[in-house]
Amino acid sequence: MAKKDKKGTIDKILFAGFGLIIIVLILVGLFAMNVGGVKDNLVARIVENITVEQEALAEDPEVLRQLQERESVIKSEQERLSVKENQLNEREGSLLLQEQELGQRQAALEAMEEDLYGVSGNIAEITEVIEEMEDEGAATLLSNMQDKELVRNIIFMLKEDKAASVMENLSPQLAAEIASDRFSSGVQE
Repeated sequence: MAKKDKKGTIDKILFAGFGLIIIVLILVGLFAMNVGGVKDNLVARIVENITVEQEALAEDPEVLRQLQERESVIKSEQERLSVKENQLNEREGSLLLQEQELGQRQAALEAMEEDLYGVSGNIAEITEVIEEMEDEGAATLLSNMQDKELVRNIIFMLKEDKAASVMENLSPQLAAEIASDRFSSGVQE
């Protein structure tokens, strides 16, 4: 008999739930059309139906316990999702910062590349002039230049025979520095 009463109560609850779903669908349609102020009336009826359903559920402690367990599971899942959402938001912020940093680095690299091509073009022009000079004059000119890295780059760009002749006419100390730089910098032809 108790099982029959329990089953009857659950059937009533299910019937009330399906009825509520149908009412909600009709109300949504009326809300969308906003027919003759039906909205206020429907809200009042929904609240009334919810109250009736809550009273019916309160009568069955097993159903109430199951609902509370589900509510607990839902709350814990919402908390877990909230934590995940916060983690994703933090990661997104971090990725945006990294993206900005990469953009800045790319802009800096592009600026350096433009400078390098400009300097490289100038070095190429100077190298062509030095190729045409006498070895002693080229060595004297390069020895008097303040920027030793520029001197090294010019010599590296000279044809091998010309570079050897110019290096022979440089001071031994400067020639040694340039030769040492060539092998320590990893520059290859």
